[in-house]
Amino acid sequence: DIIRVCLGDFVPADITIVEGSILVDQSQITGEAMPVERGLGVNVYSGSIVKQGAATGRVTATGKRSFFGKTVELVSTAKTKSYLETVILKIVKILIIMDVALVLIFFGFAFFEQISFFDLVPYSLVILIASVPVAMPAAFTLMRAVSSKTLAEQGVLVTKLTAIEEAASMDTLFTDKTGTLTQNRLTLIQAVPIAEVTRSTLLRYSAFASQAASQDPIDMAILFAAKQENIEEYKGQRLLFPFDPLHKRTEAIVEEAGTKIRITKGSPDLLVKEATLQEMAKHLAGTGDRVIAVCIGDSLQLVGFLVFSDPPREESKKVVSELKELEIAVKMVTGDNALTATAIAKQVGIGERLCESSAIQTEIDAENYDIFAGVYPKDKYLLVEKLQKKGSIVGMTGDGVNDAPALKKANMGVAVSSATDVAKAAASMVLTKPGLELLVDSVKLGRDVYRRMLTYTLNKMVKTAHIALFLVLGFFYYDVFITTPLLVMLLIFANDFITMSLAYDIVRPQPQPCRWDMQFLLATSLCIAVCWLGFSFFMVDMGLYYFNFTLAGLHSWVFLLLVFSGLATVYIVRTRQYFWKIAPGTPLLLSTLGDIIFVSFLANFGILMHPLEITAISALGACVFLFMVILDFMKVAIVSSFSVDKKQ
Repeated sequence: DIIRVCLGDFVPADITIVEGSILVDQSQITGEAMPVERGLGVNVYSGSIVKQGAATGRVTATGKRSFFGKTVELVSTAKTKSYLETVILKIVKILIIMDVALVLIFFGFAFFEQISFFDLVPYSLVILIASVPVAMPAAFTLMRAVSSKTLAEQGVLVTKLTAIEEAASMDTLFTDKTGTLTQNRLTLIQAVPIAEVTRSTLLRYSAFASQAASQDPIDMAILFAAKQENIEEYKGQRLLFPFDPLHKRTEAIVEEAGTKIRITKGSPDLLVKEATLQEMAKHLAGTGDRVIAVCIGDSLQLVGFLVFSDPPREESKKVVSELKELEIAVKMVTGDNALTATAIAKQVGIGERLCESSAIQTEIDAENYDIFAGVYPKDKYLLVEKLQKKGSIVGMTGDGVNDAPALKKANMGVAVSSATDVAKAAASMVLTKPGLELLVDSVKLGRDVYRRMLTYTLNKMVKTAHIALFLVLGFFYYDVFITTPLLVMLLIFANDFITMSLAYDIVRPQPQPCRWDMQFLLATSLCIAVCWLGFSFFMVDMGLYYFNFTLAGLHSWVFLLLVFSGLATVYIVRTRQYFWKIAPGTPLLLSTLGDIIFVSFLANFGILMHPLEITAISALGACVFLFMVILDFMKVAIVSSFSVDKKQ
């Protein structure tokens, strides 16, 4: 098929131009708002908008086969498994395997001791129930929800709750250039008059050949600069010739002081003949800025050059610096040319290592580059996928349809404030304020959430190992059930009551991306659990031989012991420093006091259990606190043996 496109047309399919030339807006494809020239034999993609000129093209692809169609299809196929889901699955497997093994040993021992099967079943079930982290999803969801509310108040909308912990683990961020790092507004940054011409005269001639109605970015920048310097708008009649893509120029004929003046502005390559002036134009464009020449008269007498740029946002350099301080590698991905991309990357502190788009399809190591220029939607998608396969947790920022596949594929997709609806739907976070300052806040808050989740997980693993081993080994050693199923269920309630308050705990986020170290979790939790196990047997002997408890009294004593040791465990594992170094949050502190008062009241008045004297309860609490201090010193020694952040 052959189609004809002209000013204002939406290109309906991928075409190859066979006649004419046009200026097209490809922002839907590349994300760059600056129109580009397309002439004979050049491809124009579906979704582009013709800004100037007219051309005839041969259709090469339509629908899903078009470049834009393939981009949309990538969004539907992009899927990334949550990093936390994998971690939780591993933790649950470990806990279940340990508990099932203990219960089987328990049944084997009971079989040889000829204990009734029906007596064992309730006890075994409560061991399993106490050990399986049934409250973990609810606790994690609460932590995310609390943080999401905080982020929403700051201007970040979280569309997927898992994005919060992904922000904590993110080690690489791909960021778009236009509108994210830059202002997305072409600005006249330099006016260079030639010979006797003044800057004011150069701007006046340029403004005479510009019109606001065209909404052309260059014209708008010229008119804005002229207004800033109090240059009055041309009031007389003028003849305007719109941009000609073939000759790369715009012309206007105006009348000044009774004399008609032809003003031409356009590409220096075609308007400037003198070699020294051509070199000047190349030098001005050396950093990737857009340069146009302004001439007057039929002889095209050069009056000066205008240099345009989309400057970085004021806060961009600071944001990049803060992200790097958080040990996140920041990389620019842009559809713009290499010169412009490199210039902006240097200004905001990203780096200088450039990778051309043609190399992305090859087996490159994306970690070794800072800038990816001239990229298309599929290139961004591939870059995210490459790093994910190497184990990186990847973030992506973007605003257009062209960014949607990569936003969906990334572990943490962030749509900036100016993003299209498609980009927002693909992202897991949406910023409501311009720039990336809110992203830094999201990362820091995500690391707070990670710290709370780590506390919950360590606490659960310690308690699971401690309770399961204590109940099973206690049965082996004392040849009796050392507590009752009812009291174990009450213990679960008391434990979950305090662990829910961890969502509001005060924490110190770590300065580097967070990763779940299973070896650290297992070793630390097992060491602490074994220490509690030894202490628990000592306290049972104290109850039997010092306080002379009956079996019913021992059940109450063991229940209180497990509650108090569980509370102490929370304070031990919530920081890698000594527990008194970081004050707990008010909800955690109140929950702890409430738990102690509640279970002590039940034990003292014999509600649901055999009553205990207040002196016995106080002695138990004092012993647990003393051992908690000793165990905390051991914890610090254990943590120091791992290559982890010591400030936690």
